[in-house]
Amino acid sequence: MTYTPAGQAPDTSIPDAIVGLAAWYSLGPFIKAYRAQERTRAMLVGCPILILGPPFLCVGLVALLSFSYGIAAQMGLTGDDNAPQLIAVGIAFIALAVFAVKAVPAAWTINASGTVVYLYQNGMIHTKGARTTPLPWQHIATARLLRAYRYNPTKLVIKTLDRRTITLHSIKDLRELAGRVQQALAPMPLL
Repeated sequence: MTYTPAGQAPDTSIPDAIVGLAAWYSLGPFIKAYRAQERTRAMLVGCPILILGPPFLCVGLVALLSFSYGIAAQMGLTGDDNAPQLIAVGIAFIALAVFAVKAVPAAWTINASGTVVYLYQNGMIHTKGARTTPLPWQHIATARLLRAYRYNPTKLVIKTLDRRTITLHSIKDLRELAGRVQQALAPMPLL
């Protein structure tokens, strides 16, 4: 019997290949599908920034260095030869910081799109694009939930016994998934 949270209809959109893989690995009954968050606004802003940002930034920095002596003369800094380059480097550093603040969250979102985790009683199946990874509980060594800080999102890092690392981020209900995985991996108490 599958587990469905109260107030939700059961998820019937499981692909046949996933159902077959779950049966092959004896993962048991289906519990829940965890999907990547759709952040269309971040992708609409992030994609152009990631694509057009570096060329415009390079052209702007070349132009800034070209006109740095004129800018320094307008500011009255004609006595020191290095002042124009120091001003240009300072402005370039500010421009790169602004670019990083906008580009890093967009890159995380774009990287997570298409990720789905199908949770079963005896394991889970991670899909990202065309890549499918079955993970029975006995094949997982550790699962750690790393909290968000600055521009890195909260992520669940799963390490398998064969030394593979799977990082899950930008998934709806990631903390719930991490709790279920850690509960499944907890050692059974001895009676």
